[in-house]
Amino acid sequence: MEASADLPVAVIGAGGSGLLTAAALRRTGMPFEVLEARDDIGGTWRYDENGAGSACYASLVANTSKLRMSVGGRRIAGRPWQYAAHEEMLAHLEELADQENLRPHIRLGWNVTGARQEDGG
Repeated sequence: MEASADLPVAVIGAGGSGLLTAAALRRTGMPFEVLEARDDIGGTWRYDENGAGSACYASLVANTSKLRMSVGGRRIAGRPWQYAAHEEMLAHLEELADQENLRPHIRLGWNVTGARQEDGG
């Protein structure tokens, strides 16, 4: 992967929105990288049984049906009218990252504390 300063786009966070943005950028051929503060992808859907580094909790469930949460022709497994639990959403996001070949573009352990636009950028 290129050095951060040489890439025109940085996606901050490897949760659902970040991964979907990265997939769209990859399909256009735009060079990018995803900067994720945690040690793995998934955002609030990643749950550590010990609570370490966890942004969600074991009982977290989507507030929209699996059918509505499915994006880009990718269906979340199971009955479409049910609501996805964190395990299902995390598996869905991991599958998205793998199918779209996003993992080589993701830098884990990068805590972004600020961003600024360069002159002419």
